Amino acid sequence: MPVGVYLPADAVGAGRPLSSWTTSPATGRDTGSLLRAVHEHIRRHLPEYMRPTAVVPLDRLPLTANGKLDRAALPAFDVERGDIGRAPATPQEQVVCELFAEVLGRPVVGVAEDFFDLGGHSLLATRLMARLRAAFGVELGVRSLFEAPTPAGIAARLDVDDADGSYEVVLPLRTGGGGPPLFCIHPGGGIGWSYSALIKHLGPRYPLYGIQARGLARPEPRPGSIEEMAVDYADQIQTVQPHGPYHLAGWSFGGLCAHALAAEFQQRGEPVALVAVLDVIPDWQGLTHADVPAPDDRVMLLYHVGLVDDGSHRPDDEEMTFAEAREILRRQGSVLANLDEDRLTTITEISANNTHLTIDYRPGPIDGDLLLIACSQQQDPPVTAAAWQPYVRGTVEAHEVPGEHGTMLTRSDTLAGIGRILAAKLHELSGDE
Repeated sequence: MPVGVYLPADAVGAGRPLSSWTTSPATGRDTGSLLRAVHEHIRRHLPEYMRPTAVVPLDRLPLTANGKLDRAALPAFDVERGDIGRAPATPQEQVVCELFAEVLGRPVVGVAEDFFDLGGHSLLATRLMARLRAAFGVELGVRSLFEAPTPAGIAARLDVDDADGSYEVVLPLRTGGGGPPLFCIHPGGGIGWSYSALIKHLGPRYPLYGIQARGLARPEPRPGSIEEMAVDYADQIQTVQPHGPYHLAGWSFGGLCAHALAAEFQQRGEPVALVAVLDVIPDWQGLTHADVPAPDDRVMLLYHVGLVDDGSHRPDDEEMTFAEAREILRRQGSVLANLDEDRLTTITEISANNTHLTIDYRPGPIDGDLLLIACSQQQDPPVTAAAWQPYVRGTVEAHEVPGEHGTMLTRSDTLAGIGRILAAKLHELSGDE
């Protein structure tokens, strides 16, 4: 069975037989289109056992001094070199792409890539359906995969995929399950897509919602305080769940909002069962407004790229255009590649405003307990149970997960730890057998 095909990128002619492509003239088509054409031709003309697992575009085939193919000079096959097509349009599509990649043993799978073209077979299909069921709580048979063998096709069958709603305040990440929903409040940038990573770790019983900042979907006034924000978010949450007990969580700035939301619900006479705070301290009185830098789109750009890329794809001088950043995000299969420049500017401005709100925030104590999850690589000042105890009338249950603050919702072992802790606590509070 061949493991790959080397294809001169400047020697592919549209509509020509595969056997003639190595000698046909350049067409000017982009490499991504050529690769998709090659994959389609292979799918239509070769049986599954003969299909290559990788197609590597080359500027030209390396030759020896006597004009023969220099096999030693050929690059190693690398599935990441191929073009995966468009980025996921929604957080749910990204999760489906990740599940495809995990089952197929590939680093990235594109939204439009065919499961069977990538080496999938009936045994792997059964495994994928089990993972999708565990993640989304949706019963899909293997037949569904034969009928819709791409992540986009499967995501459409989950009935949770709504690209137009991805910037609204309430972001449904998983609506089924029958258990108590978990509402996850956005970090400083206002966007809650990163919480979609918890879908694979919480178990299908618990619905999952992100709560996002005003202004992402359309121009709107920004809140003047975290307390004002909590009133608005409580109203929005009650459109999904009119009465408590509520289950709230938040990473970074979102942890402060989750605490403030608990106080707001308690003022309304509604019970709050869970307040989970991820790697943030409650009091930033040492910070002043003068310490907050002016909004900087480039800094935010690098931050989003850093969530999915280890730095190997960035320019050495750290200078990066918006187009370059989007391309890195797309090739890594990140839904963040769909951010346009105007939206990035909005996120930057939301982040700056939320930092100012944090400086002015003076939280009071809430009734009940608090679940604290901190990273092993501590910040300064450190995130500790002692720091939170004055703001909770009950007890602070502290846990530690591996990693550091910035990659808390992207690093796999960190996410697995967070998922286990949250799932166990939801299970305990719900009285599930």
